[in-house]
Amino acid sequence: MILPTEKQFRSRDGTVIKSMNDLLNEFEKYAKGINTDTFYFHKQNSRNDYSNWIRYVFNEEELANKLRDVKSPEEARDLLKEELSKRQENPLTEKEYDDKILDKGEAINDRATKLKKRTNAKITPEEKKLDALKDQYDDLYSAISENRRQGKDVFIPSLKLRHAIPKIKYYAATAEESAYKHAMELLEEVKKELEESISYEEIDLRKEILEAAKEKD
Repeated sequence: MILPTEKQFRSRDGTVIKSMNDLLNEFEKYAKGINTDTFYFHKQNSRNDYSNWIRYVFNEEELANKLRDVKSPEEARDLLKEELSKRQENPLTEKEYDDKILDKGEAINDRATKLKKRTNAKITPEEKKLDALKDQYDDLYSAISENRRQGKDVFIPSLKLRHAIPKIKYYAATAEESAYKHAMELLEEVKKELEESISYEEIDLRKEILEAAKEKD
């Protein structure tokens, strides 16, 4: 099944990966020595875009963890080939994804509304925390949108930010301290991922400029 456009993986070399089978085909190519720099751009010591994509789009936690630890295109190819041979590929449809991620949807919205109405003018500590989560979310959303307009690769932080929505809604519904902590931790993770994505792209651009200058000399 082909994933919706916004969930497809866009490689540094311009290739659009629409399914796990497409990803396996790319790993096969990298293992043959073709465009291996693209593989190592997305798989670095402090991040693994392939692993993140598997985790946040397909909700395949176990496979994502295994893929995170591979060291080479050959290992990635062999791992994914073995996993796909064990089961039929079955990515979530748009509706299945939203149902799973947004969980209780309307019920949570209703409970969140009731939470806001429990007090009159007085703002509760829970509401202050909820406002803090919303502000953090809005700031990250704006930053990601601005960097996307500038042509920067913000696919992974954008994907992770989407997962913050149900966590914020869950806290709004329950006011549980653990729910607030989990939501804030994810938002901080998105912030760090965004900073790293921008940083890596800037470093890579400087490297390309220097290499181009050397070729001219």
